[in-house]
Amino acid sequence: MNVDLLNIIQLDFTLTDSEGNLPLSNDGKHYIIWQFNFRDFNILRDSYAPDSINWLKNQGINFERNCFEGIDSAYFSELMMHYKLICNNKITWITFQGAYDFGYLIKILTRCLLPNLLSEFLSLKEKLFGSNVYDVKYLTRFCSGLYGGLRRIAVTLQIKREIELSQQAVNYELYESISKSK
Repeated sequence: MNVDLLNIIQLDFTLTDSEGNLPLSNDGKHYIIWQFNFRDFNILRDSYAPDSINWLKNQGINFERNCFEGIDSAYFSELMMHYKLICNNKITWITFQGAYDFGYLIKILTRCLLPNLLSEFLSLKEKLFGSNVYDVKYLTRFCSGLYGGLRRIAVTLQIKREIELSQQAVNYELYESISKSK
């Protein structure tokens, strides 16, 4: 389904320093990652793919609770701008099949429908997120022997998983952030 027809449900971020190190909790015992659940999506009102919703429910997403306790995406986008996560060329964004993620982010940041033309979308993405945007899945096209999902790629590159979590998307960001220069 098209991002313009859907509302954002969840977004995961893993922030690292320039060396790829994850931040630690104050006691130094736990890595810090962020998973944001939004209130925009309403399972009683919005269109959705039943298989995707069932998968998210099995991962622990409580859609009813998110309607009341989830983050308002307009406020979230204000905070992203306030903390200079947007329009900041010092930030490098690493994704795995992240076109939809950027689509949702652009949608909540601009509060507009996405551009119809790919060239316009890519231009807007670069304006908001800079030119340091890398999609690991796309990059594997140019690397002999690298293919498949993120887990397979991580095993091939001998990247050790730092944190064991549920199967939610946050695992992907963790693999990406710890891969550092590989």
